[in-house]
Amino acid sequence: MHASLNSQQIDALVDTADPGTGITYPEVGLQPYHAWLIDTLHRLARASVPQFRVGPADPAQPAVVYAAPGRAVLDQATLEFAGQTLDLAAWNNQTARVALIDNAGLAEVAADADWPSATHLKLAEVTLSQGSVTQIVDHRLQPLFSA
Repeated sequence: MHASLNSQQIDALVDTADPGTGITYPEVGLQPYHAWLIDTLHRLARASVPQFRVGPADPAQPAVVYAAPGRAVLDQATLEFAGQTLDLAAWNNQTARVALIDNAGLAEVAADADWPSATHLKLAEVTLSQGSVTQIVDHRLQPLFSA
């Protein structure tokens, strides 16, 4: 149940769609619920997949990655991120941790040998070998599955 709504307000929302996500509020005890759940999970995945995705930037620059634009909340501050390329050549034959950080109110992506100690959003671990990105492990959804 949404923390800021009481049960009568929730009941009034049944069969309406949330304007921000498009997810329909189900009735209590909906059976079978699996169709609604699968649809909801697909909507959430489609909405979040492109934001902050770390991937290759340019085949001509094999050690450079691009972090896609997105919007996030860190320490109660809403940050808009325009997207950024990141040259990871300094991490050749190593793994760089790429994270979204709040730099004095400006969102930016940083890479380091470890995750930042300050509040951050883990984006990816990028492994380089012989001057090229060889593996990108996506960490964007990790907070959803953390206790």
